[in-house]
Amino acid sequence: MTTEAPTIPVSWGQLAEVAAVLAPVAETIAVERSALMAVNTRLWEIEDAIREKEAAQDFGDTFV
Repeated sequence: MTTEAPTIPVSWGQLAEVAAVLAPVAETIAVERSALMAVNTRLWEIEDAIREKEAAQDFGDTFV
């Protein structure tokens, strides 16, 4: 069984137009992904600190 990628006949102009429209979208996604990664990293740091406090049985003011 062989599978071939589908082809869609478009003109070079249409291809250039789609690429021009999608470029800002791709940039926005990259920026949002970067921001999400930063938030996720910070959450992991907070959760690690909580786990360390739990392991030490330190449930003082800084635990919450």
